[in-house]
Amino acid sequence: MLNLYQLQSFVTVISEGSMTGAADKLYLTQPAISQQIRNLEEDLGVDLLVRGVRQIKPTLQGEVLFDYAKRILQLGQQAEVAVKAMGAELKGQLRIGTLNSLGVHLISPIVSRLLKYNPKLSIKIDYDDGEELVKAFKRGELDAVILPEVETEYSASLGDVEKRFLMKEELWLVGSGKETDMPKQMSLNDMKKYPVISFSRELPEFNRGTLEALRQPLETGRVTVARASAHVTYPARFQLVAAMNPCRCGHLMEPARACGRAPRCGADYQGRISGPLLDRIDLAIDVPAVAAADLALPPPAETSADVAARVAAARAVQRDRLETLDRKGRLPAIEPDATAGLLAERVRDWAKPRCNADTDGALLEAIASPDADGRALLARAAERLSLSARAWHRTLRVARTLADLDGAETVRRLHIAEALSYRRAPPRAAMT
Repeated sequence: MLNLYQLQSFVTVISEGSMTGAADKLYLTQPAISQQIRNLEEDLGVDLLVRGVRQIKPTLQGEVLFDYAKRILQLGQQAEVAVKAMGAELKGQLRIGTLNSLGVHLISPIVSRLLKYNPKLSIKIDYDDGEELVKAFKRGELDAVILPEVETEYSASLGDVEKRFLMKEELWLVGSGKETDMPKQMSLNDMKKYPVISFSRELPEFNRGTLEALRQPLETGRVTVARASAHVTYPARFQLVAAMNPCRCGHLMEPARACGRAPRCGADYQGRISGPLLDRIDLAIDVPAVAAADLALPPPAETSADVAARVAAARAVQRDRLETLDRKGRLPAIEPDATAGLLAERVRDWAKPRCNADTDGALLEAIASPDADGRALLARAAERLSLSARAWHRTLRVARTLADLDGAETVRRLHIAEALSYRRAPPRAAMT
């Protein structure tokens, strides 16, 4: 379990930029601060700080932890103030209803402190889904419920009761407005049926930690939640669709309208997307501004419905190919993930390849091995563009899909060339 004193030291080191500054602020010695950071890194199994530089900076993992640690410390302070303000006079029984995830990760630490200062108080926590908890509260079976906003999430009202926000998290769910049967809450099975799209702002405007958290599920199709007592793995296959302007003002490619900082402003803005995240994006398309004259042109000969039909046909080809290999016993065996707990079998089902994007290793080589000219082109491009091993395999997947769209059995040079054209160089290199 994360140690609050270690988190306090870590946050202070990042805020002050040095171990010495943190030691002075926390009235500790510099070796004591350094030891707490090392213990925290050992507990998590990652490096949190970039050492050997004039000003200490967080690693990518450190940036993610920094955001969470500040919120954890703030909640801890709020809880401690509230508990001390109550004194040690509370006694009797308090019945609280909440969701499983909230109870385990948010409410339990607060309740532990409350009981520490109020030994005569008995607290009973009931875990259930939101609708049932609301009903129980209305029947008087619960003294308090800790839930997402009841009116919005459950279309219910608790009447004239006191409400307080513990914390606020934003999640954007965008739909066409036609899916009238979409559920208020989404289970893992629901997420298989409905396309969930977050498209609330430009990609560089998202928090750095949020963006970096996408790297693991983009790579593996699953996400692992690590706690002191257990590690749980959930399926997390999704399609990332993002958009961004070339710079903050959006006119980098228009010399007459670009700001005075061009092209440096473009490099700085695009540089907010890290190289490792960019390496996991298979298709990057430049969309120039539409000229007024283009608005008078006739519509394209191929409609969106035509494109959708071609895509559906290509996916059917991929599904049939993988099902055939499965019947022949040529798909790799997938063992249950030991960290998945009760979800092990479900995670194994989700890990089964369903399309080209799900293949790798020997299976990818078997279905997407290009012809001699294509392999030679890919090898030259890998050397000249410094492609990573990840980029090599992702290029093969895209090329295999392009071949399926063409109705071609073999991945040819032209498919490799087009797949390479969609890869994006690191932003800073592209701007120099």
